[in-house]
Amino acid sequence: MASLRGPLLGILFFNGASAAAAPPAEAVYFISQQVSAAPALRKRMLTGVTLAPGHRLRTRLLWSAPTGSGVGRSTLALDPGTPDAQALLEAMAAGIDMHLDDQGRVTEVRSLAPQAWQALTARQPYLAQVLTSSEQALGLRPRRLPASLTVGQHLVQHDATQGLGAIVWRMQVRAVTADAVVLDTTVEGDTLRGTGRQALRRADGMPLEARFEFHVAAGKNGTPATTHRMHLANLAEIATPDVLSDEDGASAHDATDEALRRPPFSAPSRDPADYVVDLQEDGTLEPWMLDAAALPRIEKSLLFGLRPDARTSRPLLRLGGEMRAARDISGNTPTAPPLVVSARMREVELLDHAGRALPHLRAVPVPHLWMLMESYQIGESDLAFPLRLPLDTRAAQLEALDSLRATVDVETYQWDGSEALAQGQSSQRNPQARIVWTSPQRVTVLQDLPPPAQTRGVWTTAVPVDAAGRPMAAATQMAGRTAGTGTWEGRERPLSWEQDRLPLRLEIATAQPIAALKLRHYRWETMSRQWVFQNASTLTVAAPH
Repeated sequence: MASLRGPLLGILFFNGASAAAAPPAEAVYFISQQVSAAPALRKRMLTGVTLAPGHRLRTRLLWSAPTGSGVGRSTLALDPGTPDAQALLEAMAAGIDMHLDDQGRVTEVRSLAPQAWQALTARQPYLAQVLTSSEQALGLRPRRLPASLTVGQHLVQHDATQGLGAIVWRMQVRAVTADAVVLDTTVEGDTLRGTGRQALRRADGMPLEARFEFHVAAGKNGTPATTHRMHLANLAEIATPDVLSDEDGASAHDATDEALRRPPFSAPSRDPADYVVDLQEDGTLEPWMLDAAALPRIEKSLLFGLRPDARTSRPLLRLGGEMRAARDISGNTPTAPPLVVSARMREVELLDHAGRALPHLRAVPVPHLWMLMESYQIGESDLAFPLRLPLDTRAAQLEALDSLRATVDVETYQWDGSEALAQGQSSQRNPQARIVWTSPQRVTVLQDLPPPAQTRGVWTTAVPVDAAGRPMAAATQMAGRTAGTGTWEGRERPLSWEQDRLPLRLEIATAQPIAALKLRHYRWETMSRQWVFQNASTLTVAAPH
């Protein structure tokens, strides 16, 4: 049992803490944690969370793995054939139920697999303390919000916890929308202090995304002082895949800002190589855009494989497919960006040869923005894998697996015409594309990223043209959403949920004055498709590996 301590500490910390879901459906949250213990604990997790009637918050672990130098093992490394691991996996997969009072405080915590939990606590009593500790829910429970919220408003809430004593939450409103609020937060208590930033759903106070740093004082029983860094996000609410990265992207933003401070953007360049003529033809899609007509070709290539792994007790799933367009394979346009298939998995079934669902193998789709490119492959051990099998899945259960059938939302594009704007004019076709004319040789196009719930819209690209309407040689730079925004309030960098609401910036610079700007409009739509991943081992082609 001692060998389970590493993975268990990180897993239970999150399971007891994960709190966010849109009732009655289960939401999938990405959670990362770093604890400055000895040895250090660094975990990434996917957790299912449901807000049930009667102020009940239910969480269950879907997947967990250490990162970097973090101690412990992935949940995929635990063998359900051993008694200790079987009880642990059963308890974590069933999940934890927390009862909340009208103030959002935890009044009861219980395991949804009591027999498995009893078997674990009989060997390691500290697990019961971990499970019931109020420390587990800090920053992750729903928060009470007043109906009226304004920027700058201060909120103060008091919490009484079993393990940490009285805690005071001090929050200041940084941004408000009709559906959500962003709060900068400080936490103060007898043994704990911390800061954070959180985006909460106004309807129920559940976190859409949050980032915290807590400092816990040394305990009277000799436990050392620790620092806990936590980040969590409801994946269905985030518009980009950046949230799955542990990096803050600061270096990329700094590089963009530096490029915009130099010629050809700060002033005309004397080097002709800094300017390139856009050869994209009207009526055709940008190289990265997916035409709905390409979907049947892509879908025919979808395969799955089962790959043995010495670190796991069963073979791991791999998914793959050929995303490349004909021009990518031929290499006729080597500098063009690759075709990008952007999708979100909504439902998934594991089927046998007769097309029947495999018993006791109900997979969970992970609804993050899934981006597939080129000869794409991904495995279960990857954080971005778009589905998760039950934690206690055994090798024998996968022997009958013949295909995976998934309902997937896929983003497609079609040409929607062009528009010419003289200096100073704005678009009449796409109001979401805002044109900022900064000088005769500089123009910026601002465009909002559509929220995940939006299913159709218009996307616009821009090309400077001369008086005859011919494309001009130009330098272009797509600026990150936080590039040029400077430092944010305090030390808190923006959440991904906040960045999703900042416009993307296309910066354009030319050596000669711009006569007009040609806008190319593309209508996009999210299409619901059924993707069937065939068993590569039964075909004549190679399995994903």
